[in-house]
Amino acid sequence: MEISTVKEVLVIERDETTARVICNSAGLLGYGCARAYDVPLAMETVKECGQIIFLSMGFDGGEGIELMKKIKALYPDAVVVAVVMLGDREGHVAAMKHGAYCYLSKPVNREELKAVMESAWREKSVREEISTLRSTIYSKYLPRLHGRSRKMSKALRAIESAAGTDTDVLLTGERGVGKELAARCIHYGSCRKDKPFVTFASNTIPKDLLDLILFGSNSERHIETDSGGNQSSGAVDSGTPAGIIYRVEGGTLYVDEIANLDMALQERLLKFLHARDSLPLKGADGKAKARIIAATEKNLKEAVAGGLFHEELYDRLKHHEIKIPPLRERKEDIQDLAEYFVERASNKYEVERKEFSKSAKKIIAGYEWPGNVGELQKIVHRAVLLSRGNVIEAADLMMDRHVTYSLHEFLEDKLKLYLKEISEMEGANLYETIVSEV
Repeated sequence: MEISTVKEVLVIERDETTARVICNSAGLLGYGCARAYDVPLAMETVKECGQIIFLSMGFDGGEGIELMKKIKALYPDAVVVAVVMLGDREGHVAAMKHGAYCYLSKPVNREELKAVMESAWREKSVREEISTLRSTIYSKYLPRLHGRSRKMSKALRAIESAAGTDTDVLLTGERGVGKELAARCIHYGSCRKDKPFVTFASNTIPKDLLDLILFGSNSERHIETDSGGNQSSGAVDSGTPAGIIYRVEGGTLYVDEIANLDMALQERLLKFLHARDSLPLKGADGKAKARIIAATEKNLKEAVAGGLFHEELYDRLKHHEIKIPPLRERKEDIQDLAEYFVERASNKYEVERKEFSKSAKKIIAGYEWPGNVGELQKIVHRAVLLSRGNVIEAADLMMDRHVTYSLHEFLEDKLKLYLKEISEMEGANLYETIVSEV
């Protein structure tokens, strides 16, 4: 996101005098000014960034508060200044509770207005800069989801769409297809990107501790933080009594293998979602509620039919279900991914950039990859470490012998490499060198 340089003010106000004072003052300070008289026009005029919003709380029937909720839900980083009547304490409290940056009292004092406007602009600039820096960091260090195949392109479009909403998401697909990476892409592309991304790995936690760690109880536990600053579920410990789901604080909770939760825990998760949806953006404790992104390898529709998964919970999640295809169904992407993993491994292990030999490419293209992208990444990283020179040979992949690769191709490939190396050596004995290498 580019940081805005054009200063703009949007005034959502029916009172002509108040609107005129704000717009005139904005003009004297070098701001452009737009005006909206009602809620529909206001929603059409609000921009994702680039403006400070002066919103009147004096609309009839609580429309001002409802409009505040809508703006903050769609544009969480928007800097909104609530305009309230002098002495309206309830209006002040309600405005701040629902996300106002500050408030301005009527009748508007021009000096106060000037100070508020300049302060709000500085706040908006800081928010945009932080957002830009975070986007740069994560685009640089997080692995990318690759894919130009039809199926992966469809999944990527769905991921992009999910990032643009704030609904809960269900990611399905085999082991190793990149479900957690997809969840991270959704999170860091969403309005929650500045909040924590927390992983609840249900398949790595003993079943008798799942309820304890997820929702908490009388026992206390902690959350460990990984090297990237992201949080993951930890062991039972002293410190914080609340479960992970209550400590995400406006971020995203990634529930890995949601089918591992028993029916009682699924029921409790469903109740949490119902309660969250019925509350304002922030709860009574002032903390925003978590977004849930769930993932599973299993067929939840079949699990529901077999009485192993809660039907209502599945109905909620399936409305935004994204299937990540296995690697064998997106063969056009395999070589691109392999090249990407070579680049990452070369940088990570600080070795020269390597390339695949023709026979290595043939093996990679012909293999079924039952472990999907995760398996490909591990094999390529190992090959980068073990291979000699700047070429990754077929043998360096150390893959199962059932793959399509003949002994003739293997020997031919190796012999070409050795002959190239020997031609660059002085005083080499061709026979002895080849025999020792074989």
